[in-house]
Amino acid sequence: MFTTKEEIQSWLDKMQIYDYTIHDDLTVDVDGNVGISNQNLIDIPIQFSIVTGNFTCSKNKLKSLKGSPYVVHGTFECAYNDLIDLKYAPAEIHGHFMFQGNKVQSLKHGPNIVSGEFSCGPNPIKSLEGLDNISTTQFSHWATNPSNFIPRVEKFYEACLDAKGKTDGWMLILEKNQLEIIKKQIKLYLELSVELNNVNEEPQKKIKL
Repeated sequence: MFTTKEEIQSWLDKMQIYDYTIHDDLTVDVDGNVGISNQNLIDIPIQFSIVTGNFTCSKNKLKSLKGSPYVVHGTFECAYNDLIDLKYAPAEIHGHFMFQGNKVQSLKHGPNIVSGEFSCGPNPIKSLEGLDNISTTQFSHWATNPSNFIPRVEKFYEACLDAKGKTDGWMLILEKNQLEIIKKQIKLYLELSVELNNVNEEPQKKIKL
């Protein structure tokens, strides 16, 4: 990451990002939208703090979301990068969260709040664990074939047809009431797993004959 205000200002101007404030700790607030898609970025070289509009960093080569804003008042989109996890995602997204086309397998370390849709597209998600810590109104996942379904919610997928009436993929959409039920199930499952691990770790008592 850049280490001087001059470097940060130069990069922001190059990205055509205006109405910004560079703080003494070198974090950056932006009053408006941030669009840094299609820039061949390997990383985000500055630390954004609060963005009042949308933040889009899609179609780069990002392997990490480090540098992403802490709070986005609009939609946050980081689709079609090389992400393997959601670490450093914004804590609060007051629009939609869209990260389709990456290599993310887990929902852990995701945002705390997503006011709009939580859309993970064709990512190889292996479990809904982590979703229980995320407040959102709708969750969606696109699967190209049944082998890509998220385990335990296979029955909720619906086939999507193309113009010729052939199956083009499968879409999972979970509304708020369904999410609340699933979150409770995840919590119970995790609590049971901890209890079973504790039992397995207890030393076996010797039986006197």
